[in-house]
Amino acid sequence: INTNHGGSFEFGRNVETSYYDQEQTLLHEKSTVLDEVWNRFPRMDESEVRTLLGTVLFTDEDVYKEVSRLSGGERARIALLKLMLSGSNLLILDEPTSGLDPLGCREIKDLILALKKRGKTVIITSHLLSDIEDVCDRVIVLYGGKVRAEGSLTDLLTVSGENRITTPALEPAVLEQVLKLLRENLNGETFKVDHPRRTL
Repeated sequence: INTNHGGSFEFGRNVETSYYDQEQTLLHEKSTVLDEVWNRFPRMDESEVRTLLGTVLFTDEDVYKEVSRLSGGERARIALLKLMLSGSNLLILDEPTSGLDPLGCREIKDLILALKKRGKTVIITSHLLSDIEDVCDRVIVLYGGKVRAEGSLTDLLTVSGENRITTPALEPAVLEQVLKLLRENLNGETFKVDHPRRTL
């Protein structure tokens, strides 16, 4: 928050915050994956740390990799695991999927959902709506320093002036009857019939 632009904020009682830096500058480059987590939570024994690392896809010899040799997605998984284990209940994530391939993005989204299930409030900043569509309950759109839209994704993305009906695959003769009915009642307005698509 840049105080040069004025304004103020105040957290409620019992709010503990943690921040995810997209550059992961808080990771220790010379540490191994195992030590990066163990040094942060020294009261755990090695088996506990290895089990937790397994939940973010670090297994067997992977835990002995040096942090400096990890990919962007691997670094993000460690950083998010440390946040998951922290006592903070408000987590601020700055572009958590930045620079990741589709598989890495999916893994990070799954971790964010896991944070939510642990009762943590997560605030995500992103310039890509597709990055937050799967994980956010509420969205604020900022442009030019001003709030341009606010609400649930369902509310923001719903096109209220159109209808969509999804059915099981129709026999050609039945589909033709439906199309005929639409043509008769839409007074020349265009419409589209297609198949649903999966999201990545």
